[in-house]
Amino acid sequence: MIIKSLIEITKPKGIYEKVDEKILKIEGLKQNKEQTIYGEVLENIQVIENSLKFVASIKQGQKTGLFLDQRKNRKIVSSYIQRGFKILDLFSNSGGFGIYCLKKGADFVEFVDVSQVAVSQIEENCKLNDFKNYKAIKEDAFDYLNNLNKKFNLIIIDPPAFAKTKKEKVGAIKGFQFLVINSIKALEENGYIAVFSCSHHITEEDLKKVLLFASQKTGKRIVIIEKLMQDLDHPYLLNSPPSFYLKGFLVKVI
Repeated sequence: MIIKSLIEITKPKGIYEKVDEKILKIEGLKQNKEQTIYGEVLENIQVIENSLKFVASIKQGQKTGLFLDQRKNRKIVSSYIQRGFKILDLFSNSGGFGIYCLKKGADFVEFVDVSQVAVSQIEENCKLNDFKNYKAIKEDAFDYLNNLNKKFNLIIIDPPAFAKTKKEKVGAIKGFQFLVINSIKALEENGYIAVFSCSHHITEEDLKKVLLFASQKTGKRIVIIEKLMQDLDHPYLLNSPPSFYLKGFLVKVI
């Protein structure tokens, strides 16, 4: 019924079924393979977002291959770029934030992601937009920060969901504390951090407490510049609290 409705309403070229084995098990559904279930689906499609070009790998990339829920936030965060800024884009996926920063005139962007598919996408997306002043590193972001000995003017922290269940919340908060504290240490004077959580179980207040804890540990003052949330393609329904899942802050560290 859903597939039939999608075809009638959106008239797509193709529909691809992605499989989350954990969810299938919870819902008691059969273990399907990922597959094209209607029409034709290409390995990669090109998307134009605010005049920037991106390749979305529908079959190999995470979820749809391009996180459109961060579209508005990419524009907001990159609007604070100044000439000469060096940017660190952690958990960069296909490089959206860093590429927006390059468009705004950033001097250099360092992308870090543990996935080789993501690193390949970053390189392809930079090539599509004629950007050369970047470096894409395949490494775990926590390990990268542990060994970091350089400074940046803006650091973006946009990890995958750390807390998919309530039980994982304590560990997730510790993870955020590590990321923010070590990012503050890697900032130039009066630098910026954009930090996001896409876990429903991590609230705005939790993120504020992480920032306050990091402020106390580093002796730095933290000023919230922008309060950020998901874009319009993921509506927040008041009678469905989990639909407000993406929350973030752009802060200035003084």
